[in-house]
Amino acid sequence: MHDLAMRLTQTCLSMGLIDESYAEWLTYSIEKRLTTLLTLFVLCLIGFFGFGWKLTLSFSVFFLLIRKYTNGYHAATYNKCLFLSLLMEVFILAVISNIYHIEWSLPLIIAVSDVLIWYIAPVNTTGIHWSDRELRSMERHQSRQNFNP
Repeated sequence: MHDLAMRLTQTCLSMGLIDESYAEWLTYSIEKRLTTLLTLFVLCLIGFFGFGWKLTLSFSVFFLLIRKYTNGYHAATYNKCLFLSLLMEVFILAVISNIYHIEWSLPLIIAVSDVLIWYIAPVNTTGIHWSDRELRSMERHQSRQNFNP
């Protein structure tokens, strides 16, 4: 992912579409979007074949929304994140596919989901915060931006 994002950024730089100072941010943005698309594709592919399109689409849309607004879980590597996401999807869809036809299942699913989200999210790990070195670097960069017209 990172290599592809770097190549796309270099292409944008060579075409003069962005300034050199924005290259790192563009690389990060491209990589983040590619990762999200790949994750969604893999989740939907496995879900469609295992549980049908209705459950998979419902799960995937709300999974992405919840992850976006609760800051999600930050695994050490992308592969670990993808594996845990797939494991969670299969577990949740397996449980839901066995009980969603029961009349009282929707309120139960909503109640359990609310409690789990309230208890678990947002995940506040050290990996999502800037280190002292990163903070100083950003402050220096920001002060240069403020003084250079």
